[in-house]
Amino acid sequence: MKASIVSYLEKKFGSNKFIFSEIPEKYSYDESTVYKCFPEAVFLPENEEEIREFIKISKERKIKIVPRGGGTGVCGGAVALFGGIVLSTEKMNKIIDFDEINLCVEVQAGVVNGELKVFLEDRGYYYPPDPQSYDTSFIGGNIATNAGGPRAIRYGTTKDYVMGLNLVTGEGKIINTGGKVYKYSSGYNLNELVCGSEGTLGVITKAIIRFIPLPLKRIVFLLPFLNLESAMLFVLDAQRANLPFSAFEFIDDTAVNYIEKFLKRSLPFSERAKCYLFAELEWDGNDRYLEEVEKLAKKNNSLDIFVATDRVSEERLWEARKKISYAFKEYSKKVYKADVVVPRGKIAHFIKKTKEISSENMPVACFGHIGDGNIHVNILELKENERVIDAKKILNLIMNIVKELGGYPSGEHGIGVAKKEFLKNFFSSYHISIWKKMKKVLDPNNILNPGKIF
Repeated sequence: MKASIVSYLEKKFGSNKFIFSEIPEKYSYDESTVYKCFPEAVFLPENEEEIREFIKISKERKIKIVPRGGGTGVCGGAVALFGGIVLSTEKMNKIIDFDEINLCVEVQAGVVNGELKVFLEDRGYYYPPDPQSYDTSFIGGNIATNAGGPRAIRYGTTKDYVMGLNLVTGEGKIINTGGKVYKYSSGYNLNELVCGSEGTLGVITKAIIRFIPLPLKRIVFLLPFLNLESAMLFVLDAQRANLPFSAFEFIDDTAVNYIEKFLKRSLPFSERAKCYLFAELEWDGNDRYLEEVEKLAKKNNSLDIFVATDRVSEERLWEARKKISYAFKEYSKKVYKADVVVPRGKIAHFIKKTKEISSENMPVACFGHIGDGNIHVNILELKENERVIDAKKILNLIMNIVKELGGYPSGEHGIGVAKKEFLKNFFSSYHISIWKKMKKVLDPNNILNPGKIF
């Protein structure tokens, strides 16, 4: 970056707001394990006005901006792969307003998901969106990718809790969308447009987030099945019976192999089970629910049923699901990820077709949200394997299966750079051209996260 620009920015905002040299490594990558690139600088604003001023300057001087939350994405969306300055919202971490009457809270974009959860739970309330990275991911980043999580089947995703936003566009203009209202039919819904836009339309500075009363006591079940079809039938039966389940998660046998090695313990029936189902029930003390779960487990040939009713045993059961990504990284040089989504009734068929691609030298492990069809596919480039795998070819085969089944390339992680080349297989050139025109309206100079999504 030119010395004149460095000098100007430091004079305008203060040297403590920028990092120009010896940039910490954390700003060069996300959790994808694949993409890495140091930015030209890092900007650390403390308020919306600083962001607005910085974007106006960047517009004039054609400086590329890469908005960044907690850096927990897995698609390269917050990595400066095409140059520019990373704009991190980490210093914008205040809870501005707690409104108990309207059941909403106003927060800055850098508030950590997990910290908001604790804040609300201390007051008897609950924020449901629960991405695996909830303890480090920022609310702004969650909105930018429309993050989901295990409980989306019951509670929905981030977009279902965003009531209003402050967004600074690529022209340095501030847009306020929505507000503390529960119904909105007044022109285009820009909240929905921004959710999932991955920093390409504007920088999210603040959000009004709705919350709900704390749910009932939770009970967690672990059910091993001989095949995925049986697990899927259990889920459908449970929903038809109107049982108050808040999560249905599955892991396949390939994933189990690496989890067991990582945890240094065996999962029950792992020598026979091809699928494990983690199910979370919200319980009001009605034993009929427990009896019904046992009945449906038996009907669908579950090998056994394990129940957790306290925090310690709950964490023990959930551990295998929550440590999957760590296990993959432990034994892989790189993990190529895709969080595809298919119609629920096609999940078993998708897994079957994916297994035909998997091999000993190139394992393909699947886990995810069986209740809503969002499957996390992981292609493992093993450390022990000297052969270089063609991940692009494999991902292309997988995406072809997804399209055939009526699905899409991402359910909750977004597109970033990891999946943008596949979009043309799912959307017409006209469809994509509409997206590009929408971006041009809000970011006419293409300075906000260029090269991402399309």
